[in-house]
Amino acid sequence: MRRSGRFLLLSTLPVVAGGCVSPNRGPALGEAIAARASIRDRSQRQLIAADFYKPRQNSDADFGIEMTPLIVQELAGDTTSGTHPDRFGTIRWDGDGRVRVDTGTPAVYFAKSTAILRQNTYEQITFAWFYPQSVAPNALAAQGVRMTLDTEGFPLVWEVLADTTAKTLVFVTESLEAGAVKRFGTVRHGRRYAVEPSVSNLPDVVLPRLIADGPMPMGPWVYLRAATRDVTTLLCRCSPSEVDELVEAPYYDLLPLESLADLGLDVSHWQSPTAFAFDGSDDPRRLEHTLRLPDIE
Repeated sequence: MRRSGRFLLLSTLPVVAGGCVSPNRGPALGEAIAARASIRDRSQRQLIAADFYKPRQNSDADFGIEMTPLIVQELAGDTTSGTHPDRFGTIRWDGDGRVRVDTGTPAVYFAKSTAILRQNTYEQITFAWFYPQSVAPNALAAQGVRMTLDTEGFPLVWEVLADTTAKTLVFVTESLEAGAVKRFGTVRHGRRYAVEPSVSNLPDVVLPRLIADGPMPMGPWVYLRAATRDVTTLLCRCSPSEVDELVEAPYYDLLPLESLADLGLDVSHWQSPTAFAFDGSDDPRRLEHTLRLPDIE
């Protein structure tokens, strides 16, 4: 296990003994297994072409720019056409009093929150970005990721904001999984990793792959699928690239999520459902109820 003595977390969910699956749950269970397999398959897919979004250096955030996400947005079709339909941008009001997303100025919004794990509090940073297309008037389509940090600022868990499968995608470090293996031993039936909860208790939680432990605190590479904007995978910045060609490399502005309140916007403007409240207003014990997390050593 990496970094002995500073490893965060925690036994949370009790170990549940296995048993027989009720016959009437068979089809639903089969569909859930297939959905998880599909998500894991896409997390291993090499992208052909993508745009690469990186943060500007002039952020006023109280954390280093190395903690921000590097966003790789897959491009579909002819990459020489100059069209980039999956661009995100800065939220503004237009002259007609409607919310719009200015894709000419890409922006990622951040918010701070805390997670409570076995009575201890750990810092979280959420990054969210918004697209102009939405299913509802004056609602904003969002994607993003929330990192939970250990006591030395290293990310250990990443939660994905939204997915078109309606599954909850969570990524963890290799060392966190190693701790879960040491604590719990076996992997639950139907799961791939020891840190994953029981399928019968939380069938919609999916852990697509593990993330390598970085040599220093850093944000992830976030790979996004064309059209759906689903996260295909998260990677440590220390990992090799999984895209053949980077077409454009625009900078994004890093803005506090609370700045949207200055525009008169609140959660009623944000498209739902999402996996977690990216303004930090959801249950701080969410991860305790989502994963089997190992003890501190």
